[in-house]
Amino acid sequence: MSVVTSRRLLAAAALGAMLWGPLAMADDPNMRDALSSNKGKRVTVMLGAGQELTGTVSDFGSGTVKLTELSGKEYYDAIVRIDRIEALVVRARSN
Repeated sequence: MSVVTSRRLLAAAALGAMLWGPLAMADDPNMRDALSSNKGKRVTVMLGAGQELTGTVSDFGSGTVKLTELSGKEYYDAIVRIDRIEALVVRARSN
């Protein structure tokens, strides 16, 4: 994981902590662990060049994650390379 990616992930976690309370993270977090702890939940993954995908974490392959029920494309699924994800945005709590 690059320094920029780590900083973006930590910034997203800090923002989430300020707005919704703390996110549960391991002592040495990595993107795969963060995704697997949110399996079955809706997440937004931030990709390069400002691209983002919102969907439900469904399954994992070798270095990939499957997102189902994509926002705006409910009949589509996506396979995303985990090493291309720069940040993970998770709704930590509801009103």
